[in-house]
Amino acid sequence: MDRLAMILWNMWNERNNHLFNNKKAEEWEVVGRALSYYEEFTAARQKEEERREPTPVKWRKPPTGWIKINVDVAVFAGEGTGSGVVARDWSGLCMLAAVRRDRRQWKPAIAELKAMDEGGD
Repeated sequence: MDRLAMILWNMWNERNNHLFNNKKAEEWEVVGRALSYYEEFTAARQKEEERREPTPVKWRKPPTGWIKINVDVAVFAGEGTGSGVVARDWSGLCMLAAVRRDRRQWKPAIAELKAMDEGGD
């Protein structure tokens, strides 16, 4: 069923490409591309099943008088980065929360530093 769906989606996509971009692909190219996508999809799904369940991490408050800053970054290949920053005081009060999408492609460590820097602005 997944294979059929992939072929139908590629046929629809190629139809749109022909209608709106005046580009036409041969039928064997469309089916070949669909099967290639299907193989990639199947391989990615198998890798996903092999991954372990993540261990839940609970937030721990900082010592009295301190502020704790948590940063998380997601890097999207070819699409840039997304980041989030949360700052809480020792009682758990949220002092700052920010999210940002950046079209530039940063390495994760750099993206986290930028998120901390820009989150404080």
